[in-house]
Amino acid sequence: MSSLLRSRLGGAVLLVLVAGLLLLPAGAVPTRARAGPVPHPVAAAPVATAWDPLLGSPENGVPRYHVSTGYLGPTRHADYLGGTPVWLAYDAADRAFWIAALPNLVEAVPASSPMSTPVDVAVGEQPFGVAVDNASDLVYVTNTGSDNVTAVSDRTNATVGSVGVGTAPMGIAFDAADGELFVANSGSANVSVISTATLRVVATVAVGATPIGIAYDPATKEVFVADHDAYGVDVISTSTDSVLGVVPAGVGPYGVAIDTSRDNVYVSNEGSSNVSVIHAPSLRTVANIPVVTPGPTDLQGMAYDVQTDQVWVGAGGSYLVTLNASALAVAYVYSSDPSGVAYDPVSGMVCYTNAFNSTFECMTLALPTENTVRAAFDESGLPTGTLWRVSVFGGSGIETNGTQIVFWIGNVPPFSGQHTFVVSTAAGYAASPAVVTVDISTGPKLVNVTFGPGPPTYPLYLNASGLASGLGWNAVVNGTLEQTTGDSLEFLEPDGSYDFTLGHVSNYLATPENGTVAVLGASATRVVRFSTLTWALGFYETGLPAGTTWYVNLTSGPPGIALPPPQSSTTSAISVDLANGSYGYEVATADPSYTTPGVGQVVVAGSLPGVVYVDFSTVAFTVTFDESGLPLGSSWQVALRPLVNGSLSSSTTSTTSTLTFALPNGAYDYSVAPVSGYVASPVTGVVTVAGSDPPPVPVQFTSSASYGVSFVESGLAVGMGWSVSIGPQFRSGLTSTITLVEPNGTYGYVVQAVPGYATAYSGVVTVAGANATVPVRFSVQTFPAVLVEVGLPSGTPWGATIGNASTGVDVTETTSGSSLTFHLSNGTYTVFVLVPSGYDANLSISTLTVAGGPSVTPTVHFTPSALGVSSGPPLLYAWWALGGLSVVTAVLLGLLVRGRRRPPAPPTAAGTR
Repeated sequence: MSSLLRSRLGGAVLLVLVAGLLLLPAGAVPTRARAGPVPHPVAAAPVATAWDPLLGSPENGVPRYHVSTGYLGPTRHADYLGGTPVWLAYDAADRAFWIAALPNLVEAVPASSPMSTPVDVAVGEQPFGVAVDNASDLVYVTNTGSDNVTAVSDRTNATVGSVGVGTAPMGIAFDAADGELFVANSGSANVSVISTATLRVVATVAVGATPIGIAYDPATKEVFVADHDAYGVDVISTSTDSVLGVVPAGVGPYGVAIDTSRDNVYVSNEGSSNVSVIHAPSLRTVANIPVVTPGPTDLQGMAYDVQTDQVWVGAGGSYLVTLNASALAVAYVYSSDPSGVAYDPVSGMVCYTNAFNSTFECMTLALPTENTVRAAFDESGLPTGTLWRVSVFGGSGIETNGTQIVFWIGNVPPFSGQHTFVVSTAAGYAASPAVVTVDISTGPKLVNVTFGPGPPTYPLYLNASGLASGLGWNAVVNGTLEQTTGDSLEFLEPDGSYDFTLGHVSNYLATPENGTVAVLGASATRVVRFSTLTWALGFYETGLPAGTTWYVNLTSGPPGIALPPPQSSTTSAISVDLANGSYGYEVATADPSYTTPGVGQVVVAGSLPGVVYVDFSTVAFTVTFDESGLPLGSSWQVALRPLVNGSLSSSTTSTTSTLTFALPNGAYDYSVAPVSGYVASPVTGVVTVAGSDPPPVPVQFTSSASYGVSFVESGLAVGMGWSVSIGPQFRSGLTSTITLVEPNGTYGYVVQAVPGYATAYSGVVTVAGANATVPVRFSVQTFPAVLVEVGLPSGTPWGATIGNASTGVDVTETTSGSSLTFHLSNGTYTVFVLVPSGYDANLSISTLTVAGGPSVTPTVHFTPSALGVSSGPPLLYAWWALGGLSVVTAVLLGLLVRGRRRPPAPPTAAGTR
């Protein structure tokens, strides 16, 4: 965080945070909106830069970013945006600027009319980084407050999707060749890999601590991540989504930019105010460029401009710096305060955002060549090839084994002035002068440094304890800055007393932060203890009854920070001491009758106490009553009251078959209100709610009126008796209709057996507000009767006729076999044998009685006739006789049916409407 900005803003306002976009993430670690009315602490105002791909030549379809000049005098008025602007990106395909603006917007401004009213598109909470994919016309925005990335269509200016990532995402890099986004999650120490085709996270890569800046190198197909609190740059292979290695950087690496023409990666170091230059193929640091400005310098967002061969670096709240990429030196320092800068090559305008006054401004571009002053240090006295160093007092420096070291110092009138440097080398030599003050206001400077034999030097050790593994820390002794991710720092000093100052480490307090170490003819050691810096975070609940136990459990937090155990309380408050950072939490209560949203995210940032308000509410479950039996649209009502509290709880009326209540846990009496003309079952009862929706309560309504149920038979002979019963009711009759009376409902019935007849003896009938009719169909039962012959030669045809004049049955059968089978109903039948010519027949019986089956099996004995003439009617005569008998039978049946009495109409039951 910029110390200058801390002094300017104090704790009164939430300052905009800016992230790197594609190749140039930028911005301080964001503070997220915390629950409750507590204001945010101040964060740094980083400078971010962006390039228009029309200006340079994209390689492998991956656009770079270009920043123009800083503040040279606005030519137009400022346009006030809807929110505090942070990062921006230039969309070359549509000539538009896309600006992330707090608290939850990304705003589109046409480059042809940059002062026009922007188009607002709602995204997540605290948008930060912006990336443009011209091929798919999509804009991607990282949201530090809601831990996700939002995709916006630049055709419709509408959100088309989002994907959750890690905690507090900041920088975002885009690989157009493979269609992937890389998102640096500063709060969870990892990088999310997102497929733009599916908008899904396809991999998560763990890195050191607090990744911020991120860039994709199309030449090596590697991703470079500035690991702010681990003092290094993580290199990720995109083919394996794994870390290839970590390259040491300065103090607080922040922004990343790629120079594919030289295979160089530039990394801005916020804490040591220098830029590390890494050779990408070898993963080796080849240079460190100090950035010396008149005031405090917090290097943050950066970009490489392929057209002018410059690296643009945001230097916190005061400066914008350009580096000469070929000379690896500072070229120009602008006295400006932009948050994000972009260049429109069509109009020739430079446009940028101002976080402090929430504006978007454009200006006329007039790029100077340089405004830096050369300060050279020439040495003499050292053996050839000896390594020596010149450092900015308390800051970074340049090492060489040559004879000259050159600094290019930013000259920004009227703020130019004096700068102090420290000269040092290995043991055995001392520099004269060892501390040099250079005044650049009068022009270039040349400082001659002479090395000679010096007093013996001894190791001065600062040993640290208490830091999480992998975190970086630094200290300044006698004006020289050293850094490490280990446990010890070593300085070489002659006898004397030396002041030391510990650099700031996020979330830690050093004890002591500064002091004095004496070197007296031997090595000296000072132990520094780091302890986690914590702030009170209060959880305040409402809604629970007094004395109810509730809990707070921290589920996630910043890397390297141990989480406290779950906390509980029976009061309305729980306080937890936490280090700065983003935390996930769970809140619950032991009483299942109450609930809360349960989980959340809170940011602890600074000395002000944080507050999270937790609202418990009664758990409501659905109690359902299902009605049946009422006519459609009928109104019915159920009332409930809790068993513990005798007062009436609630009542609900419905005109559908379902009625519901929303009730907390407990047991409830219910009562069903009367409905005219109907009886409910059950009328009262108890329903219990115990942590889930209870089963529906069925309520059956039946009509209080009764209706006739008529059973109408067919198939019985006239005057034959039959009977039917419904439950206890039994009724018999000699006519075709029997009627019983029942109220609404569904009933089972039974038809009693009638000898000689068959029917469906049982069934179900429903009475629903009207008389009901049940048909009963009887059919005559028949039984097999067999007539057996004896005496005929095999194959001789013969036959028989069986008749019953009273029932109209007249059946003739013939055969060449030994038997005839007749199917006869109960009764007495006359048997006539059809005798073949030349035979006499003797029948064992003249009549056959059937009563559930034949009483005997008749036998016909055939014997040859002595005269050659049959004793019975010949077989042909039998067919003629059979026809005459059929006519007579038909006439008799017609008379019987006509004489049958027609059934009476069913009676109308009492109470029928």
